[in-house]
Amino acid sequence: MFFRDVPGQSELKSLFRTLHGSGRVPHALLLAEPESSGALAMALAFARLLNCSAPKNGEGCGSCTSCLQYSGMAHPDLLLSFPVVKPSSDADFHSEHQLPEFRKAVLNDPFLSLYDWRGHMDPGNKQAIIPVREASRLMRSCTLKNFGGTFRVVLIWQAQKMNAESGNKLLKIIEEPPEGTLFLLIAPSPDDLLSTIVSRCQLIQVPPLSSEEIADHLI
Repeated sequence: MFFRDVPGQSELKSLFRTLHGSGRVPHALLLAEPESSGALAMALAFARLLNCSAPKNGEGCGSCTSCLQYSGMAHPDLLLSFPVVKPSSDADFHSEHQLPEFRKAVLNDPFLSLYDWRGHMDPGNKQAIIPVREASRLMRSCTLKNFGGTFRVVLIWQAQKMNAESGNKLLKIIEEPPEGTLFLLIAPSPDDLLSTIVSRCQLIQVPPLSSEEIADHLI
C-alpha cells in the first residue's frame, strides 16, 4: 500500500510523513477509525515508508527490496495480527495460520471490514478473536533481532478483538517494546479496548471518508 492508494486523509498522511521525517516515531500508535476509513491501508503505507531504503516524496519508493516485500505484505519485519476463528480441533490456532488468506484478502480489498474477513473463514456461530496464544506469539517474535528493516512493525488489526487476557499479556511490551519496534493498533474506538492498552499508545482519530472522497478516488 501507498498513501496515494487511500482517498482523502490528507492530515493523517501529513502526520505520518512528519513522524518519518523527524525520526521520532512513537513506540505505539492506536488508529481509531470508523469502519472502512482506510486505517489499515494507511498503516501499511506508513510501515512501508519507515523501512524503505530510498523514499521519494513522502512515499516508499516501490522498488527497493523492502518495498517489494511490502507489496506482498511479506516483509520479515512486519508482524500481522488479526482476529481468527479457532477450529475446535486445534487449541494452538492463531493468526499466523491464516496469514496467506489474510494477505490475499487485504491486497484484494485494502478497506477490508471485519464482517468481510469473517466471510473468508468458516466461523459458524463462533466469534473471531485475538486469543492469548496470539499475544504469546507476538511477544516471542519481538525478542528476535530485526531481519534488516529499520523498524519491526507489529500491526494488530481489529485490536478490540483481544480479550482481557490477551491485552494484559501485551501491556508490558507495548509500553516498552524492544528498540526498533513499533506497535500499530487499529480499532473502531479507544472505548473498545482496555484503558491500560489505550494509555500506552498515542491515539490518532481517523476521520470517516466522505462519499465524495471515495467517488473521486474511484474515477
